[in-house]
Amino acid sequence: MIQLWASDMLLYAADNVTASSDIRFGIRKAGQGFGFPVDADGQPIIHVIFTCDELGAQSVELWAIDLAGNSDFCETNVFVNDVMGNCGAGNSPKICVQRLCNQEGIEEVTIQLSGTAAGLPPFTFDLTNNGGCATLPNIAWESNFVIEAIKDDNPLNGVSTYDMVLIANHISGVQPFTQPWQWVAADANRDNIIDSADIVEFRKLIMGFYTELPNNTSWRFVRSDYVF
Repeated sequence: MIQLWASDMLLYAADNVTASSDIRFGIRKAGQGFGFPVDADGQPIIHVIFTCDELGAQSVELWAIDLAGNSDFCETNVFVNDVMGNCGAGNSPKICVQRLCNQEGIEEVTIQLSGTAAGLPPFTFDLTNNGGCATLPNIAWESNFVIEAIKDDNPLNGVSTYDMVLIANHISGVQPFTQPWQWVAADANRDNIIDSADIVEFRKLIMGFYTELPNNTSWRFVRSDYVF
């Protein structure tokens, strides 16, 4: 379980008569009562508890009451997530990245998760094993999420003047490309066209005018079932 306090939700509160230090606060799960929340002894209820049965978005009411007994509340959302797997078996997806040309795993790729629910923060995890795979934490949000692979380092890795010869041969028709990854790798300026402008970009990179390609990343990732 997790216990959340009214003070965890409070940004500020003010009253036109009662001093801020004398305003009392309470909290309850939305729809589970009426009026300012108090316990059997008449004391403000200042915390709520969520369990493994309440994963996902939960609404709570944050209440305030002044010395005259006037009260009001606002409603906000809490996202309850079991990132450490304390609730038992959950949705812990495994994701792998491989080179398209030879299916070898790629190390140290950053995997970014972002959700579509309001208030859902992004999380990133690094792939560090030799096979290019990682198991992500339990994902309990009841909403869609996007997984993105990112790697943008060492832009000269595997790049040489011979690549410009291959690109020129493709453009002239002497030796056209035959594999999808050849088009992707040759498109230096990422305009979806293989032409002399790409040769110029690679030449600037090799000669040191660029430290990285200004309009591209050193790695590009697609789904394994993507049809080129």
